[in-house]
Amino acid sequence: MDPPTTRPLLPMAIYTAYSTHHLPERTFSNADSAFQVGAVVINEDGHSLAFRDPETGALQLPISDVASHFGDLVRAPLKFVEEQTGLKIERLPLRQTNKRYRNLDAFRWECVEEDLIFKDDTISTTDPFSVGLDLAWYNEGTSRSLRQAVILWYGGVVQGQPGLRANQCFMPVSDLLLRMRNQRLDPTIHIHALSFFEQLWHATEGK
Repeated sequence: MDPPTTRPLLPMAIYTAYSTHHLPERTFSNADSAFQVGAVVINEDGHSLAFRDPETGALQLPISDVASHFGDLVRAPLKFVEEQTGLKIERLPLRQTNKRYRNLDAFRWECVEEDLIFKDDTISTTDPFSVGLDLAWYNEGTSRSLRQAVILWYGGVVQGQPGLRANQCFMPVSDLLLRMRNQRLDPTIHIHALSFFEQLWHATEGK
């Protein structure tokens, strides 16, 4: 079947492998989201890997570049960290959990309180432990633009104490969380992912 020949309503839309490339008339369509992988990688001491921005000095967790194909990310999600650090990293199994929400009548969603529920028969998995939304910047000619990014967060573990490259370090999770919260540029999505990982890791160790 030939694709429609009507002019797209959004000629400036950013099309990807997931797009239909043609938007029918009278149809609203959001530009496709980009996909990235975020990683919380710990060493044998339980310290988390952090990258320091060479320009701002800000600390953040490793996040991959935007992938052109989703399959490239899920087949080897931690490969980008190995390439950037030279470390040998294995995926870290974490306990699965459910959330129980309280005060659902809160006026704002961020005010809703939640509890993590771990059942006795809960198994561990190396699947993404969290999914977050952020903005991904990219170059468009001589200007910079952005799009919404879906970030899949994976846990990883490295054995031994290998040397790291410049602007890379391991530090205790609590210290890293404190440093990131006190930064001028607050990496909210990194803080949420690391806080959630910390709870899952403690539950996994204590099982």
